[in-house]
Amino acid sequence: MDSYKGYSAGGIIAVNPAVTPLKWKLDAKPEMPTKGTMAKNVVGSFAKNLKSLAGGNPLNADPKVIKERQAMCKACEFMQNKRCTKCGCWLQYKTILRAESCPVDRWK
Repeated sequence: MDSYKGYSAGGIIAVNPAVTPLKWKLDAKPEMPTKGTMAKNVVGSFAKNLKSLAGGNPLNADPKVIKERQAMCKACEFMQNKRCTKCGCWLQYKTILRAESCPVDRWK
């Protein structure tokens, strides 16, 4: 029977993980959006909050709403280093602004 560095190939293709060119990150974390996408999100957020402010609404959300949003973000799988991996926003700022919403519709 043929063997390859201790791996038997008797009718089954053997793979030696040490020499296989394909490597997967088992603990891979979601990546941030591109800088272009994040810039577009910031401009959209600025416009949304400016429109809300011009409509006579307060800039900040109610303190109870802020705490609820922050709790949802803290438990979310898309939160990484206090940032959302879907939109790239810093969540300590986004959750405070009244006109903001979650990119995966967890809060509005």
